[in-house]
Amino acid sequence: MYNILVVDDEKLMRTYLANIIPSLSDAYQVSGIAEDGREAIDLLKKQHYDVVITDIKMPEVDGLNLARYIHENHPDTIVIIVSGYNNFSYARKAIQYQVTDYLLKPLVDKDLKELLDSVSTRLSSISGTSNWVIEDFSFEEKIKKELLASIMDEDTAKTYSLFTQYEDIISSNMMKSCGRLIRCTFDEIEQILKSGSPLNVTTDHLKLNVIINNTAKNFQYTALYNRNGCTWILCSDSTPENLIMNIKKFYKVIASKAASQRLPKLTGLVSGEIHDIMDLPSAAESINSMFPVTLFKPVYPVIEGMYRANSYPISTVNALSENIFSDYLTHSLNQLYKNTKEFWNLFKECQNYSTLLRCGSYLIQLIRDKAQITPVLIHNAYNELTRQINIYLPLGLPEETTAIQILVSTVSCLFTKEFADIIPESMRIVSSAKEYILSHFQDNISLSDVAEYCGVSNCYLSDLFHKTLNEPYSKYLLRIRMEQAARLLKKESNTMRVYEVAEKTGFNSAKHFITVFKKYYGVTPVSYARQNTHDT
Repeated sequence: MYNILVVDDEKLMRTYLANIIPSLSDAYQVSGIAEDGREAIDLLKKQHYDVVITDIKMPEVDGLNLARYIHENHPDTIVIIVSGYNNFSYARKAIQYQVTDYLLKPLVDKDLKELLDSVSTRLSSISGTSNWVIEDFSFEEKIKKELLASIMDEDTAKTYSLFTQYEDIISSNMMKSCGRLIRCTFDEIEQILKSGSPLNVTTDHLKLNVIINNTAKNFQYTALYNRNGCTWILCSDSTPENLIMNIKKFYKVIASKAASQRLPKLTGLVSGEIHDIMDLPSAAESINSMFPVTLFKPVYPVIEGMYRANSYPISTVNALSENIFSDYLTHSLNQLYKNTKEFWNLFKECQNYSTLLRCGSYLIQLIRDKAQITPVLIHNAYNELTRQINIYLPLGLPEETTAIQILVSTVSCLFTKEFADIIPESMRIVSSAKEYILSHFQDNISLSDVAEYCGVSNCYLSDLFHKTLNEPYSKYLLRIRMEQAARLLKKESNTMRVYEVAEKTGFNSAKHFITVFKKYYGVTPVSYARQNTHDT
């Protein structure tokens, strides 16, 4: 899939192109949006784009100067000029920078589709890079892997060349009458807990790939290693029943071998059934559409058509995922809040920090895979996710506003530096205030202390609490203290006395603490501890 950068100073045009391009061609995804040429240049310095669609008339750096920059610095990137001016002088200047594709506003969907198809053909013919690592196996195995890679990349020219040269090898050994595709990698949460760096390809990924390749030979399967750490396996058999049975055996073997080497827990997603190797891209797409299943901690391997789809709101998650990605591209923070809230509320039955970590990791992966953003931004996002969870973890289950704030802050870390400033100052202040309170609630802190820490006035901070959290500072602080007291009474009732709980939650007087606690929960601390100890 080719990555497109859309550059236009008109928001309506940016939104139109971001939405219409994926519907016109499966070969593209809009993975970047800029308001002018200067922002586009900054984005081009950070990541690779196959195609740039740019307006001509823009402030700062216009489309022609952007085309010149791309010609001089990114000669492999194709530039499409869009303009409302049918002026030959523009086209003549653009030709100097090897720009041969020109569209006039108002755009016609048919013309845009034809041009995108033409550009896709050109990109396919000049493509020399691959996301796949072809290991040094036997000649026959190498040819099979190269063919699979070319099919997965939808590189028609290379697929045809390989097929015509090695038809005997391919037709006799490639696939039996029915097949399925498996995507196998580590559970991201397991990776975070083990190494703290789930996005970087580690030696664990390489060990897993060796296990899979060695096991695949015994099952006569073909495995292909992706540069992002996933291994894809083409499995085939004589009958659908045998295929499913052997896939389960295969997965059980590799999971057992991985466990024996103390590797993180595996995840395995299995596509629907295919009958021709040319259907591999659609099989891969079906696996991608199943990815939300990983949010619900299923039993692996998850096989398309064999898990209870009604048990998982897959279509809803996919729709919200696309909305959140669109919010990321267009930097629409208000919409990002709205869609993230809907996304989080899908998990009402298990809204804990493990789920929050999994949701945050899912959103990072979603944007990473679609936008191909730099490892630095991905690392920053994971750091922000784990940092905030570590701050709130001692307080027990996350409240809705806290969870949404953490997820939005995580996604916001994936914004390039130029767009980081769109995050409202009010959000930064409230986030800073909450972090301070969580670190000092056991002390005798006042609104003035928190306001001074945040660098704002008491009145301004008080107003922000009302508007942002729908509760005054005093109630927020009390709730944090009461939730922490309840947690201590549940877990430490045998070793901690009431006056000690009072001290650890910011109360100077045990008597005052008991009065406040009873008013808040309806029972005394001692009764609360007895009830919860009995329940557990």
